[in-house]
Amino acid sequence: RNLVWPGYVWVFYSRTFQEFINNAVCDLEILLPALENVTLLHIPLQGRDLDDVLVSGRTYREYLDEYNSEVAALSEEDEFQQYLSDFTFVNNRFANPMYDEVWALALAINSSLPELEAKHLSLEDYEYNNIAITNIIEDHLKSVSFAGAVAEIKFDQNNREAVTPINILQIRNGKNIMIGRYNGLQNDLSLWNISEESIPSDDIVVRYNSLNEAYAIFVYIVASLLFIFITVMLILTLALRTTPEVRAS
Repeated sequence: RNLVWPGYVWVFYSRTFQEFINNAVCDLEILLPALENVTLLHIPLQGRDLDDVLVSGRTYREYLDEYNSEVAALSEEDEFQQYLSDFTFVNNRFANPMYDEVWALALAINSSLPELEAKHLSLEDYEYNNIAITNIIEDHLKSVSFAGAVAEIKFDQNNREAVTPINILQIRNGKNIMIGRYNGLQNDLSLWNISEESIPSDDIVVRYNSLNEAYAIFVYIVASLLFIFITVMLILTLALRTTPEVRAS
Protein backbone atom coordinates (compact mmCIF):
# COMPACT_ATOMS: atom_id res chain seq x y z
CA ARG A 1 0.00 0.00 0.00
CA ASN A 2 3.04 2.22 -0.42
CA LEU A 3 3.23 3.01 3.32
CA VAL A 4 6.96 3.72 3.10
CA TRP A 5 9.37 6.63 3.30
CA PRO A 6 9.13 9.57 2.64
CA GLY A 7 5.43 9.49 3.56
CA TYR A 8 5.86 7.07 6.46
CA VAL A 9 8.61 6.00 8.84
CA TRP A 10 8.29 2.61 10.54
CA VAL A 11 9.67 1.95 14.03
CA PHE A 12 10.61 -1.61 15.02
CA TYR A 13 11.81 -3.03 18.31
CA SER A 14 14.88 -5.29 18.52
CA ARG A 15 15.29 -5.97 14.80
CA THR A 16 18.24 -5.41 12.51
CA PHE A 17 18.55 -4.94 8.77
CA GLN A 18 20.02 -8.42 8.36
CA GLU A 19 17.17 -10.00 10.32
CA PHE A 20 14.68 -8.39 7.95
CA ILE A 21 16.57 -9.82 4.99
CA ASN A 22 16.90 -13.30 6.52
CA ASN A 23 13.17 -13.48 7.30
CA ALA A 24 11.92 -11.85 4.12
CA VAL A 25 8.74 -13.29 2.63
CA CYS A 26 8.74 -11.01 -0.41
CA ASP A 27 11.13 -10.06 -3.18
CA LEU A 28 14.15 -8.03 -2.08
CA GLU A 29 13.37 -5.55 -4.86
CA ILE A 30 10.21 -4.68 -2.91
CA LEU A 31 11.66 -5.04 0.59
CA LEU A 32 14.83 -2.94 0.26
CA PRO A 33 13.11 0.33 -0.71
CA ALA A 34 10.54 -0.24 2.06
CA LEU A 35 13.31 -0.61 4.68
CA GLU A 36 14.98 2.66 3.76
CA ASN A 37 15.00 5.04 6.77
CA VAL A 38 13.22 2.51 9.01
CA THR A 39 13.95 3.30 12.67
CA LEU A 40 15.08 0.49 15.00
CA LEU A 41 15.01 0.48 18.81
CA HIS A 42 17.69 -1.87 20.14
CA ILE A 43 18.21 -2.75 23.80
CA PRO A 44 21.84 -3.84 24.20
CA LEU A 45 22.17 -6.82 26.54
CA GLN A 46 25.89 -6.17 26.64
CA GLY A 47 25.91 -2.41 26.99
CA ARG A 48 27.59 -1.97 30.39
CA ASP A 49 30.74 0.14 30.76
CA LEU A 50 33.71 -2.06 31.64
CA ASP A 51 34.41 -0.15 34.86
CA ASP A 52 30.83 -0.36 36.18
CA VAL A 53 30.65 -2.11 39.54
CA LEU A 54 28.10 -4.93 39.62
CA VAL A 55 26.09 -6.36 42.50
CA SER A 56 28.88 -8.86 43.18
CA GLY A 57 31.31 -6.05 43.98
CA ARG A 58 33.39 -6.80 40.90
CA THR A 59 33.61 -4.62 37.82
CA TYR A 60 31.92 -5.58 34.59
CA ARG A 61 35.38 -6.19 33.09
CA GLU A 62 36.25 -8.66 35.86
CA TYR A 63 32.95 -10.45 35.35
CA LEU A 64 33.59 -10.83 31.61
CA ASP A 65 37.13 -12.08 32.18
CA GLU A 66 35.91 -14.72 34.61
CA TYR A 67 33.07 -15.79 32.33
CA ASN A 68 35.34 -16.29 29.33
CA SER A 69 37.96 -18.02 31.49
CA GLU A 70 35.36 -20.50 32.73
CA VAL A 71 34.30 -21.30 29.17
CA ALA A 72 37.89 -21.67 28.00
CA ALA A 73 38.77 -23.93 30.95
CA LEU A 74 36.20 -26.57 30.04
CA SER A 75 37.74 -29.90 29.21
CA GLU A 76 38.07 -30.71 25.53
CA GLU A 77 36.57 -34.11 26.33
CA ASP A 78 33.43 -32.48 27.68
CA GLU A 79 30.45 -33.37 25.50
CA PHE A 80 29.34 -29.72 25.51
CA GLN A 81 32.70 -28.30 24.45
CA GLN A 82 31.74 -28.07 20.80
CA TYR A 83 28.49 -26.37 21.74
CA LEU A 84 30.12 -23.94 24.16
CA SER A 85 32.95 -23.09 21.78
CA ASP A 86 30.53 -20.81 19.92
CA PHE A 87 29.32 -19.13 23.10
CA THR A 88 32.05 -16.82 24.30
CA PHE A 89 30.81 -13.53 25.66
CA VAL A 90 31.05 -11.95 22.22
CA ASN A 91 28.44 -14.36 20.84
CA ASN A 92 26.40 -15.32 23.88
CA ARG A 93 23.96 -12.47 24.38
CA PHE A 94 22.04 -14.46 26.99
CA ALA A 95 24.90 -14.70 29.50
CA ASN A 96 24.13 -11.31 31.07
CA PRO A 97 20.36 -11.85 31.48
CA MET A 98 21.02 -15.25 33.08
CA TYR A 99 23.52 -13.66 35.48
CA ASP A 100 20.92 -11.07 36.52
CA GLU A 101 18.16 -13.66 36.90
CA VAL A 102 20.28 -15.74 39.28
CA TRP A 103 21.22 -12.69 41.34
CA ALA A 104 17.60 -11.49 41.55
CA LEU A 105 16.45 -14.85 42.86
CA ALA A 106 19.42 -15.15 45.24
CA LEU A 107 18.77 -11.72 46.77
CA ALA A 108 15.06 -12.48 47.15
CA ILE A 109 15.80 -15.80 48.87
CA ASN A 110 18.39 -14.22 51.17
CA SER A 111 15.98 -11.42 52.10
CA SER A 112 13.21 -13.92 52.86
CA LEU A 113 15.21 -16.02 55.37
CA PRO A 114 14.20 -14.05 58.52
CA GLU A 115 10.51 -14.26 57.63
CA LEU A 116 10.80 -17.96 56.81
CA GLU A 117 12.45 -18.58 60.17
CA ALA A 118 9.79 -16.59 62.01
CA LYS A 119 7.11 -18.75 60.40
CA HIS A 120 9.05 -21.94 61.18
CA LEU A 121 9.73 -22.59 57.52
CA SER A 122 12.99 -23.59 55.92
CA LEU A 123 14.40 -23.75 52.40
CA GLU A 124 15.23 -27.37 53.13
CA ASP A 125 11.49 -27.99 53.18
CA TYR A 126 10.92 -26.35 49.83
CA GLU A 127 9.06 -28.28 47.14
CA TYR A 128 7.27 -27.10 44.02
CA ASN A 129 3.91 -27.54 45.71
CA ASN A 130 4.98 -25.59 48.82
CA ILE A 131 3.02 -22.43 48.09
CA ALA A 132 3.79 -20.78 51.43
CA ILE A 133 7.54 -20.62 50.81
CA THR A 134 7.02 -19.65 47.16
CA ASN A 135 4.77 -16.72 48.09
CA ILE A 136 7.21 -15.41 50.69
CA ILE A 137 10.12 -15.47 48.24
CA GLU A 138 7.98 -13.81 45.57
CA ASP A 139 6.98 -11.05 47.99
CA HIS A 140 10.62 -10.33 48.75
CA LEU A 141 11.45 -10.35 45.05
CA LYS A 142 9.19 -7.29 44.67
CA SER A 143 11.67 -5.19 46.68
CA VAL A 144 14.87 -6.35 44.97
CA SER A 145 17.11 -3.82 43.20
CA PHE A 146 20.75 -4.16 42.16
CA ALA A 147 23.39 -3.34 39.58
CA GLY A 148 23.06 -6.14 37.07
CA ALA A 149 25.18 -7.16 34.10
CA VAL A 150 22.50 -5.99 31.67
CA ALA A 151 21.44 -2.84 33.49
CA GLU A 152 20.13 -1.45 36.76
CA ILE A 153 17.51 -3.99 37.84
CA LYS A 154 14.58 -2.80 39.93
CA PHE A 155 11.48 -4.59 41.18
CA ASP A 156 8.51 -3.08 42.99
CA GLN A 157 4.94 -4.03 43.82
CA ASN A 158 3.69 -3.45 40.28
CA ASN A 159 6.64 -3.53 37.90
CA ARG A 160 9.78 -5.44 37.08
CA GLU A 161 12.12 -3.15 35.20
CA ALA A 162 15.59 -3.21 33.74
CA VAL A 163 16.66 0.37 33.19
CA THR A 164 19.05 -0.05 30.31
CA PRO A 165 19.98 2.39 27.53
CA ILE A 166 18.11 2.02 24.26
CA ASN A 167 20.11 2.48 21.06
CA ILE A 168 18.20 4.19 18.24
CA LEU A 169 19.24 3.01 14.78
CA GLN A 170 18.17 3.82 11.27
CA ILE A 171 18.53 1.71 8.13
CA ARG A 172 20.30 3.64 5.39
CA ASN A 173 21.45 2.02 2.18
CA GLY A 174 21.30 -1.40 3.79
CA LYS A 175 23.28 -0.45 6.92
CA ASN A 176 22.31 0.03 10.56
CA ILE A 177 23.29 3.63 11.39
CA MET A 178 23.16 4.71 15.05
CA ILE A 179 21.35 8.04 15.33
CA GLY A 180 20.69 8.33 19.05
CA ARG A 181 20.38 6.83 22.50
CA TYR A 182 17.85 6.96 25.32
CA ASN A 183 19.10 6.71 28.91
CA GLY A 184 16.30 5.56 31.19
CA LEU A 185 18.14 6.40 34.41
CA GLN A 186 18.39 10.10 33.54
CA ASN A 187 15.35 10.11 31.22
CA ASP A 188 17.66 11.64 28.62
CA LEU A 189 17.25 11.36 24.85
CA SER A 190 20.24 12.21 22.65
CA LEU A 191 19.97 12.30 18.86
CA TRP A 192 22.64 12.87 16.23
CA ASN A 193 23.48 12.13 12.63
CA ILE A 194 19.88 12.70 11.58
CA SER A 195 19.09 13.63 8.01
CA GLU A 196 16.20 16.06 7.63
CA GLU A 197 15.14 14.14 4.56
CA SER A 198 14.56 11.03 6.67
CA ILE A 199 11.92 12.71 8.84
CA PRO A 200 8.45 12.95 7.27
CA SER A 201 6.72 16.31 7.54
CA ASP A 202 3.86 16.75 10.02
CA ASP A 203 2.14 19.17 7.63
CA ILE A 204 -1.20 18.09 6.19
CA VAL A 205 -0.82 17.31 2.52
CA VAL A 206 -3.84 18.28 0.39
CA ARG A 207 -4.09 16.81 -3.09
CA TYR A 208 -6.64 17.82 -5.72
CA ASN A 209 -7.66 15.36 -8.41
CA SER A 210 -9.72 16.38 -11.43
CA LEU A 211 -12.87 14.35 -12.06
CA ASN A 212 -13.66 12.92 -15.44
CA GLU A 213 -16.16 15.25 -17.20
CA ALA A 214 -18.74 12.53 -17.94
CA TYR A 215 -18.48 11.22 -14.37
CA ALA A 216 -18.92 14.75 -12.98
CA ILE A 217 -22.09 15.29 -15.08
CA PHE A 218 -23.51 11.93 -13.92
CA VAL A 219 -22.89 12.79 -10.25
CA TYR A 220 -24.51 16.22 -10.74
CA ILE A 221 -27.65 14.73 -12.36
CA VAL A 222 -28.06 12.05 -9.67
CA ALA A 223 -27.62 14.62 -6.90
CA SER A 224 -30.16 16.94 -8.56
CA LEU A 225 -32.77 14.18 -8.95
CA LEU A 226 -32.25 13.15 -5.34
CA PHE A 227 -32.71 16.75 -4.22
CA ILE A 228 -35.96 17.07 -6.26
CA PHE A 229 -37.29 13.80 -4.86
CA ILE A 230 -36.61 14.84 -1.26
CA THR A 231 -38.23 18.24 -1.89
CA VAL A 232 -41.37 16.70 -3.37
CA MET A 233 -41.68 14.25 -0.47
CA LEU A 234 -41.28 17.09 2.02
CA ILE A 235 -44.02 19.18 0.28
CA LEU A 236 -46.43 16.22 0.24
CA THR A 237 -45.79 15.55 3.90
CA LEU A 238 -46.56 19.15 4.81
CA ALA A 239 -49.66 19.25 2.59
CA LEU A 240 -51.17 16.05 3.91
CA ARG A 241 -50.39 16.44 7.58
CA THR A 242 -53.87 17.98 8.26
CA THR A 243 -55.85 15.37 6.30
CA PRO A 244 -58.27 13.51 8.61
CA GLU A 245 -57.33 9.98 9.44
CA VAL A 246 -59.33 7.39 7.47
CA ARG A 247 -60.85 4.80 9.74
CA ALA A 248 -62.27 1.46 8.63
CA SER A 249 -66.01 1.01 9.38
